[in-house]
Amino acid sequence: AVKFSHDRIRQGCCTLVPSDENVARMLHLDIGTALRRLYSGEVEEGLQSQKQSTWMLFSAVDHLNIAFEMKKCSNEDAGREGELSQEKLREEYINLAALNLEAGEKAISLA
Repeated sequence: AVKFSHDRIRQGCCTLVPSDENVARMLHLDIGTALRRLYSGEVEEGLQSQKQSTWMLFSAVDHLNIAFEMKKCSNEDAGREGELSQEKLREEYINLAALNLEAGEKAISLA
């Protein structure tokens, strides 16, 4: 997983991503999906500290929210999700909502 020491560094890296929104959306989707899989334990990466686990959850939610918002804003159905049925797309939104709820509850517990 990529971790930036400062938001400005992350923003700078994001400017290096091609301006094609479909490419950017797919990049956010790939990063968010990878972080979600690491967070949920789908990928065995050894034991994580609580801090790493929390970072993965919040980062995954951030990237997936960006990807889904970009998808919603663009009326294109290009790319990997182009062939998704309405039912599958609805399932993805429900999964994202559940992950957002989990992140929100985690944020409240840390406050």
